[in-house]
Amino acid sequence: MNFLRTLRPNALPYFLQDLSPLQQHREIVLQHTLNFLTLFFLAGSGILRVLFPNYLELATQGLFAGIGLGILALFRRIPFNWRALAVLLVFAFMGASDLLANGLNGNGMFYLFTFALLSMTFFGTVPGIILTVLTAVGELAVGIMMTTGTIQAPVERIAGSTQLVAWIFHLIAFVMSAGVLLSAIYELTVGFAKRLSEKENTINTLEHDRTNLENALRALNAETRKRNAMAEASRNVLWSVYPETTLESLLPKAAEVIKEQFGLYHVGIFLLDEKGEYAVLRAATGEVGKTMLENQHRLRVGQVGIVGHAAATGEPNISPNVDEDPQHYPNPLLPETRSEAALPLRVEGRLIGVLDLQSTEIGASFVEKMETMKDVADQLSILIERVGLMEKLQASLKEMEENTRQTVRTGWLQFFRNKRRQRYAFSMRAGGAHLPSSNGGEGGEPLKGTTLAVPIKIRNETLGVVNLKFATGKVPPEVANLVEQAVNRMAISLDNVRLLEEIQMRADRERIVSEIATRVRATNEIEKILEITAQEIGRSLGASDVVVHLDTRK
Repeated sequence: MNFLRTLRPNALPYFLQDLSPLQQHREIVLQHTLNFLTLFFLAGSGILRVLFPNYLELATQGLFAGIGLGILALFRRIPFNWRALAVLLVFAFMGASDLLANGLNGNGMFYLFTFALLSMTFFGTVPGIILTVLTAVGELAVGIMMTTGTIQAPVERIAGSTQLVAWIFHLIAFVMSAGVLLSAIYELTVGFAKRLSEKENTINTLEHDRTNLENALRALNAETRKRNAMAEASRNVLWSVYPETTLESLLPKAAEVIKEQFGLYHVGIFLLDEKGEYAVLRAATGEVGKTMLENQHRLRVGQVGIVGHAAATGEPNISPNVDEDPQHYPNPLLPETRSEAALPLRVEGRLIGVLDLQSTEIGASFVEKMETMKDVADQLSILIERVGLMEKLQASLKEMEENTRQTVRTGWLQFFRNKRRQRYAFSMRAGGAHLPSSNGGEGGEPLKGTTLAVPIKIRNETLGVVNLKFATGKVPPEVANLVEQAVNRMAISLDNVRLLEEIQMRADRERIVSEIATRVRATNEIEKILEITAQEIGRSLGASDVVVHLDTRK
């Protein structure tokens, strides 16, 4: 089988498959030619031996030629140029021998013509032209020598045209030359047609691939544009609500922006109550949303609607067609709802609410849109948590400020009581300074001109005021700012003085208590302990009478 496969022209061995397409084609034509010539010479040799015993020498030559060509056909590792030259030499030898022996009446012209065509086929245009010119020059030289008598024309060969054998040899030469040429032309034609068909198939395949690639690219561009639009809508939502600092402003604005950016029918934001039993509507779009908020709309977790189910599971609940979803809770205020999605609002795994999205769309487009909305829900959850923490922080700061103000007010009231005074006042006029009494007015006549009143504040608690009169019609801003800074520093100094006195008073009280305790511990008599305690308390507090009762009676 390998032997027969080697002889097949189109079955190129592995060591010939790296050749260029043109050289592979020449190899195929050469193998066709060798196979044909081998069979022709071997068969012709046998026919001559049987039918024409007188041409035994010619039959022997044909046998050797067939064997040699068969070896070249079988051993394809022999270089191409050597095998091709062997074929050309056969035709050149046969053509030259016949032309010298028979002149124009022989078959030499067939052989030489075949030689020229095969040389061009095997070695290309330039070598073929050169060999063709040399063949033509050789034929011309033989013709000149025969016409001038240098070479004697064989008259007996010319006369042999009436013999059958001459015609048979002529036919054999024609068949051999025509067979070789037809084989080469057939292979060239078939090879060309095959290459052309392969090229067309390749072009069609490339065209089909190009069409598929263009369609895929258009689909990818469309999908990219859609995703970019969704991403842009998401960014618009976040940028619109990010500056908000209270839930009362954040939630309604988020609902409206989401509805506008994503082309939805209705948007609602539910937050869980403190017990986690109900999802309470905190923001909704349109007049319907206002009505639902006025009705204090809420849904029980895990029992009512798509929102309730999402609040119970903590997972997105997307219904592309609510008419086919048994979990859908039909709201008579929203009759055009065809699809709904409930996206959980979670912060660090903790569910804080549900984002309810309703649309008039049905099917895949709504589902694709909801995939983007999941990211929006996650970002919105973070914003809600941040704003909630800010509100709690602000409430704590207000409570702390109020406690601080109350502490300051209580401290100054106690300070005034300790000083047995209701107020402090100081006035300065052009005529000099005057410090009025603690309970009286400032005295003097009312001042005329522009008044600048700067409150005396200590930790936002107003304790008094500084009034300044200017003769000018308007107080410059820089002057007002300077006065305000001075008053603020004065307030700090006043409070420091109060705190210092309070600390001193506490120290005195602690000292008195310590002295009383020391003297009490020095005696073991009850009467003496009561006497020492009453005396020390009266002396320290300035009390005229001190009575101590120690009685176990009911």
